[in-house]
Amino acid sequence: MKTKKMGVKKMFIIIGILFVFIGAVLFIAGVISISYETDFKNNAETTEAVIVDIEYFRKKNGMKRKPVVEYTVDGVKYKQTLDEYNSGMRIGDNITIYYDPEDPENVSTGSLFASLLAICMGGLFVIIGGAFIASVIVSFIKKTKLITTGDAFTGVIIDVKMNMSVRINRRHPYKVECEVTDPYTTERYLYSSENIMEDISELIGSDVTVYVDKNNKGKYYVDVKELINRHNAESNVHDYR
Repeated sequence: MKTKKMGVKKMFIIIGILFVFIGAVLFIAGVISISYETDFKNNAETTEAVIVDIEYFRKKNGMKRKPVVEYTVDGVKYKQTLDEYNSGMRIGDNITIYYDPEDPENVSTGSLFASLLAICMGGLFVIIGGAFIASVIVSFIKKTKLITTGDAFTGVIIDVKMNMSVRINRRHPYKVECEVTDPYTTERYLYSSENIMEDISELIGSDVTVYVDKNNKGKYYVDVKELINRHNAESNVHDYR
């Protein structure tokens, strides 16, 4: 029977890259928006406007509101719909708006809230995405060090349990539990593998290599990947995914 390779780390990398990409887009958009708004305000004039209506637009995530204002520039009355809205706006309220002297219909409230929010959200997404990627890199470094410098013991898989505390792509991963007997002291140790996306319960009772730190038996790596590759080889399965 063919057993799929682990995909948790790959998923973490993909999730991390997506978060970093989305965060970078939000951050850059926020910076550009602030730059544009600041430049607009520096070259704009101000006037008092009256909110005469609040329009509602249906969006995928609910209703969006936009205030409609009336204002006068050089004796000419204008009526425009603003993109900026906050919950404190009411019909009849007076607000200060910025307008382009050469095009009085080009107006803005001058608020930077949306831009700052985009920058904050973008930064948060980048941090979260970076944390996902960093966790994979740190895990790889620790695993490589254990394989290179640790003691290699042969353990026996005693159980495969679904990890209900973690959910990846709407699925719970699995953890392999194994028992290792130190051949020199006959002491027994119980270890648990990293999260894997496959249920390999059929391999309960199989031998698995466990790399343990020479100075701290609480630091270890259960090499489930090598076990799966060995199982596939014995079953004449050539998995090149």
